[in-house]
Amino acid sequence: MAFKDGRATVIADGLSSAALRCGKPGSGEKNGPGTSPETGPKIGLKNIENTPVQELPVHALSPGLHLRQGGINAAYLHLLVEAPGRAQLPPVLVQKDGWRIIDGLHRLEAAKLCGDHSITARLVDCTDAEALVIAMKANTSHGLPLSRADRTAGAERVLLAHPEWSDRAIASVTQLSAKTIAVLRERSACPTPPGGQRLGLDGKLRAVSAGEGRRRAAAYIHAHPEATLREVARETEVSLGTVHDVSARLRRGVSPERNGLRATKPRLTL
Repeated sequence: MAFKDGRATVIADGLSSAALRCGKPGSGEKNGPGTSPETGPKIGLKNIENTPVQELPVHALSPGLHLRQGGINAAYLHLLVEAPGRAQLPPVLVQKDGWRIIDGLHRLEAAKLCGDHSITARLVDCTDAEALVIAMKANTSHGLPLSRADRTAGAERVLLAHPEWSDRAIASVTQLSAKTIAVLRERSACPTPPGGQRLGLDGKLRAVSAGEGRRRAAAYIHAHPEATLREVARETEVSLGTVHDVSARLRRGVSPERNGLRATKPRLTL
């Protein structure tokens, strides 16, 4: 994770802030698309789509992450095998370390059934934790959608790998609600982020305490009185319900925090 001026660099598309280095084996390509010498490396699906496509031997690839609890979907696999435009299927994503499939296991199995010796692929140099995030993002954007149970199980794995990410950041990867992520975090064994802060989608570190979130929402409302409550919730990464409550408290002249006292008015001296 890279920091500059106290801000953490988060990935495009809400992915991990680790380096992405893509290239042909032995090509010497280290820094692929998305690497910035000023703000630190970035990684995202759009970056990966700009990396070279190459043919890799089918027999050399192995399954990597297993996001689907039910395993291979036979009906979907049959659909891929019978597809007339199978050659135009998107390249599979392969983790450079071990040549393990990140995204495209059904496409790999279809290639095997059709007797193909090679398959179009993009090599991604990433850690296992980064591969998990890429796989979750890819499987919620195309192909056979993950079931809610699969996305929930994946979210629990992302939480353990990235406990420092905010609920909304993880929600953007898993296509679950931030409220669901908060519930999963509450019952999980994921460690508390160092310093009691979490990394938001905008790349800013924020305190985890509820009181801090309420103060943040109140400050934004004061600075942007014309902003809608949804905008306040989005920009401050505070739940919409909490923003509603903070706004109502401010209108009543009460502290935005729970159990806060009514704001005292300055006394006039004669």
